[in-house]
Amino acid sequence: MLIPASLVLTARPYKKVSIGSPSLSLVHLFDRDARDCFAGESHTVVATIKGDEGPLPLSVELEYSRDRKTWDRKPMSRAADTGIVAAELPTLKKGERWFYRFVLSLLTPSKDDPRKLQIQNTTFRLDATNDFYVTFEGRVPPFLMLLHVSLMIAALILFFHVFHYSVDTLVNKSIPGKMFVYSSFGTAVFCISAFIIGPIASEYAFGAPFGPWPIGTDITDTKSLVMAILWISALICYYKPVRKAEALGAPSPVLLPWLNIGLMILSLVVYLIPHSVFIQN
Repeated sequence: MLIPASLVLTARPYKKVSIGSPSLSLVHLFDRDARDCFAGESHTVVATIKGDEGPLPLSVELEYSRDRKTWDRKPMSRAADTGIVAAELPTLKKGERWFYRFVLSLLTPSKDDPRKLQIQNTTFRLDATNDFYVTFEGRVPPFLMLLHVSLMIAALILFFHVFHYSVDTLVNKSIPGKMFVYSSFGTAVFCISAFIIGPIASEYAFGAPFGPWPIGTDITDTKSLVMAILWISALICYYKPVRKAEALGAPSPVLLPWLNIGLMILSLVVYLIPHSVFIQN
């Protein structure tokens, strides 16, 4: 007698979710970044079903949708008598995405008569509110991606120098010339990478060059835009006071070093946010 199953999801970084009883498990290796397929290629979904008690499900189907409103289904093929099932998702254009989930047909005791068995469909998703998904991408020229990443790293190194000289300005009451110079260069390098090289790479990958809020919903472009606005605003607001302090040989306005330290901490937070984090609606 088979009890409605539990589901074990194994995903990078190996987060596991368990639902129901331990008599049955479904293991699906899922790339949390969901960028594992190029446009023009089909995507194979593979899962392993393990039963501790009783038989395996009568059938496993893959339910998939582009908008999470209208769903299509296709049966998953089972490898001989094993619990390995697989199905292919059709290809999509770059930047488009399939949402998918698993539907298992299980034999369960009837509520009216426990001695009788009935077929029950159980749907398994990524979690209580989200489905699995895969995004189709175009191919980005390697040299372009290398340039984009290198400039982003260079900008972060320059911002670390801003942090160093900001602390030095506060502790030693020094003239903030280097702090101001590194802030200017760091902001310039970041803007070149985020708003010139980045959109070109994004066009290759997703067919959409630039989409921050409120123009679009791309979280990477949004966080880059916010970060650039803050650094540029700090440069504009403190340009005259810093230049005046340098001319007089006087300490800089005390708020500027603290502002730069705060912006450096914010920049670290922005850099730690995974690239193109996707939130399901």
